[in-house]
Amino acid sequence: MRLTSVLTLFALVAISVAATARQNGRKNDDLPALAGPASVERTDVFTAPGGTAVHLRLLVQADHVDQADRYFSAAKAALAGYGQLLGPFPSTTLTIVDPVISRRGGPEGPPLHQEQTPIIVASAHWFSPWTTAEPEMAVVQGIGRIYWRVQSSMDDEEWRLREALAAFTAARVFADALPGRFAHTRRYFRGLVTWPYSDAPWTKDVDGDMVDVALDPAAAAADTGRAHDVLALATLERVVGTETMDRILRAAVARQTRTSSARADFEATAGEIAGRDLTSFFDATRRHDVAFDYAVDMPPAGAGTSAVVRHLSPGVFPVDVRVTFDDGSSRVEHWDGRDEQRTFEYARAPAIAAVEIDPDRVLRLDVHRTNNSWSAHSHGAHAARAWSLRWLVWFQHALMDYAFFA
Repeated sequence: MRLTSVLTLFALVAISVAATARQNGRKNDDLPALAGPASVERTDVFTAPGGTAVHLRLLVQADHVDQADRYFSAAKAALAGYGQLLGPFPSTTLTIVDPVISRRGGPEGPPLHQEQTPIIVASAHWFSPWTTAEPEMAVVQGIGRIYWRVQSSMDDEEWRLREALAAFTAARVFADALPGRFAHTRRYFRGLVTWPYSDAPWTKDVDGDMVDVALDPAAAAADTGRAHDVLALATLERVVGTETMDRILRAAVARQTRTSSARADFEATAGEIAGRDLTSFFDATRRHDVAFDYAVDMPPAGAGTSAVVRHLSPGVFPVDVRVTFDDGSSRVEHWDGRDEQRTFEYARAPAIAAVEIDPDRVLRLDVHRTNNSWSAHSHGAHAARAWSLRWLVWFQHALMDYAFFA
């Protein structure tokens, strides 16, 4: 009994010491708790167009040394991209740490700061093909968090906004600085096999804007909340235009404070730079628990001269409705999106061939894009063939996975 008590006490002390060492490792430039004693150090320098140099320090795991060049290339591309979008990097040094305990499967942690030396955590995988966005995306996101001053000590509201701004700008910089190289990637057999899908390239609109996370019913509330904010920013970009959005982001970075009014400050800055009242936009998109869903409600067979659209969820947002006729002509109707149902009549027009809500995809928060369009000509056979092949591949993978671990 005494031996059990002594062992239990020893274990508790060991856990406490390890936790303290980990925390201290985060607070000091001595990073053994984060990088591990076997990490390898590499250095490089990035020189901005204006002549300012940023000294790069990389602490990478020994079995990831072959990816050091990818770390540095991503950091230099990101620093150049952020420099054009948001302004100069706020430090002359940057430390990148490949942690001894990987945290893959979720966003990397917030940047760490020791005095004026920013530190970011960017995990690597022992096998990352050239088309896999590891560790490049982690590096780009980490640098973005430094620009937006994302800290673990922030309250939830401020952290969510700045994390969303960091994710949104990271996707923009990633797409511009490293275009067309990366593909959607899945890991099979419990992460042992990495498979990039070359026919599914990484895109800002899907992967960068976190559409998959926003629509995943199994995703954690914090992740879906962040995805909601990122999609709201993408919607704002479509409302005000890319050039105006860039000026909003640059001004927001320059004016940001460390207060809990970050959201109010950003909304005020956006309205000022855009030169218009954006209160209704932010009121409509601010709440995470309000969904948007607009749908075309047309008869299953036979084309008519009336287009019917419906409002299926509480979220309200003005949308365009494009109606295409059999003769190839089309009309774009503007709908405030408030009514439960809206009908557009065309008594003297040709039969309607297709109807599409939000054809320019302004409302990125629409949770069901598949019901936003209708066509008089069915494409069911093509869709069935594509989905059947996809499900066949999934089923084959499930059988192989079961056989391997059975």
